[in-house]
Amino acid sequence: MAINPNGFVPVMDFANARIITAICRGTVSGGQLVSISGAAPAVNSGLPSFVSADIQIAATGSALNCGGLAIANQTSGLYVGVMTRGMVILTAGGTVTGGFKQEALTTIGVQDSTTAGNIMGRSYSTAASGEFALIDLNV
Repeated sequence: MAINPNGFVPVMDFANARIITAICRGTVSGGQLVSISGAAPAVNSGLPSFVSADIQIAATGSALNCGGLAIANQTSGLYVGVMTRGMVILTAGGTVTGGFKQEALTTIGVQDSTTAGNIMGRSYSTAASGEFALIDLNV
């Protein structure tokens, strides 16, 4: 199963899309779900201490720490935008049922949630594994 061949495909954002900047700890593709993988505690108590490199992401290795969707292709050590809220088209990695809560898979895509606390959005369409679904991303 592959990532959406069109990469990152935003559908609508309801004027509330949330995109953060993070640094890649490996190569990611636009349209790929990514995990938060901060390597070391770098933030202290003051806002001036925060820099975008404090947020580190990698290709989804654990469904439990899905942090959003990469909006562009990027290589390790460089910055990329990560969408944490908005409507997107994603690959179904398992059964996706319209209206059901969705979980990120450790491979590629989403499926109906089977694990409490492992929710990254809600589906607005139905799809079988390998097809595409309209997902309201909310991580």
